[in-house]
Amino acid sequence: MSRHKKLAHVIASGKVKTAYEALTKVGFSSNTASKQSSRVIKNKEVQNELKRIGFTENDANSVIGTILKTPVKTQLITPSAQIEAAKEVFKVLGRYAPDKHINLNASLSDLLNAVHKDDPENVGN
Repeated sequence: MSRHKKLAHVIASGKVKTAYEALTKVGFSSNTASKQSSRVIKNKEVQNELKRIGFTENDANSVIGTILKTPVKTQLITPSAQIEAAKEVFKVLGRYAPDKHINLNASLSDLLNAVHKDDPENVGN
């Protein structure tokens, strides 16, 4: 069985919590698992195998819907646990948008120059 098919079975088993864990469990490198997990999970072979074994996005939506509609009666079913469960399912399915970050590299003088570009006498004041 190919790594992609094995990956589908690992995802469907529910024994992993993250895409990274699923990929490394079936033999993908740490580098691939951390940088390309979404691409690998969206691979046609993985998606076809998930469908073949009955693990589809609709199934995940149904499970999440049930969890989210279940009244909070125990410490195990809390609103935050329900939200985290939803996030994890969609991450594993590759349907969860990654966090977006922006990195601004500028010195204080660059920032001051940009702020005071219309008033050069106030630069550095």
